[in-house]
Amino acid sequence: EKFVMNMARNKLYSVDFHSYDIAVASDTIVYISTYDVVLGKPKQADNALKMLKMLMGRRHSVITGVVVHLDGREYSLVETTHVKFRIVPEGFLRAYVNTGMPLDKAGGYGIQDRFGAILVESIIGDYYNVVGFPVGRVWQLLGPYVSPELFDNQQHK
Repeated sequence: EKFVMNMARNKLYSVDFHSYDIAVASDTIVYISTYDVVLGKPKQADNALKMLKMLMGRRHSVITGVVVHLDGREYSLVETTHVKFRIVPEGFLRAYVNTGMPLDKAGGYGIQDRFGAILVESIIGDYYNVVGFPVGRVWQLLGPYVSPELFDNQQHK
């Protein structure tokens, strides 16, 4: 959890956000306790294939750290979702990797895309966390501090 929070904080503080009312940064990792290994985004196709093979038939945790700067204060949270992959043929994994979709996703898969959805056997926790951003938890954290006008499309471009 500390690792993912540091990643999110580094993202937030690497930009000049002080001219904005609100600034949000997040980072997501996949953790496989069986191997005690953290998976980020694969750098190339062969890395993605290795990640997917490691996840096959196993449970893993998707952990997202979110840091928000609002009205001069910092708010943060960590969300963890548990996912289990089903076993599929290696040819399926190769076809998925060949689409290029796994290359920009932590753990080398996206639960929201047509291949990634097939890989997931079960999920315990927040689906949107696995997608990459725990919207509901962030709303719980910030809802009391955010004006309803923020969501009025007529006032924002």
